[in-house]
Amino acid sequence: MAAVTAVFLAAIAVPAGAEAPLTADDLLAMLAQHPQSRARFVETRHLAILDQPLVSRGTLTFETPDRLLKQTTDPIRENLSLADNRLIVERPDEGARRSFDLQQHPALWALLEAFRATLAGDRAGLERFYGVAVTGSARAWQLTLTPIQPEVRKRVTAIVMAGAGADITRMEMQETGGDRSSIAITPEPR
Repeated sequence: MAAVTAVFLAAIAVPAGAEAPLTADDLLAMLAQHPQSRARFVETRHLAILDQPLVSRGTLTFETPDRLLKQTTDPIRENLSLADNRLIVERPDEGARRSFDLQQHPALWALLEAFRATLAGDRAGLERFYGVAVTGSARAWQLTLTPIQPEVRKRVTAIVMAGAGADITRMEMQETGGDRSSIAITPEPR
């Protein structure tokens, strides 16, 4: 009888056609189901010192557990490769290459981990640097990351990602000085 009552209460708690609210664990589990993803992006950076935003385009590739590649193709060619807590930045046209151990650069680590840990469904990785809040449903969700570490809070007030299902379609970062960036993401079919 208790089981029948529980099913009845669950049925009336969510009206027909309505979706149950998504929890952070639900969202991260959904994202973790896809060990590889690839997408096109358009990034728009609004800087207080410039009259016009900076716009760049390229591709994003992710492979669990921790490989992230951002290849910018326009207006310049630049590759950012992240794996094993090491960031490599290359500008092929200039022959330039720099490497960073992220543990030596905690603010940079935190910013990159926001995207990488989200794609990997790694809640512990996110909570190392951020307070995590999710709103919406599986059909349309928003993830808000609020920095908890002082060195990150000096630079960023919030990172907000939005998506549908296991796809991130937008990422916005609001910086403390008023600068902001927005990335429109178009996932490729899996």
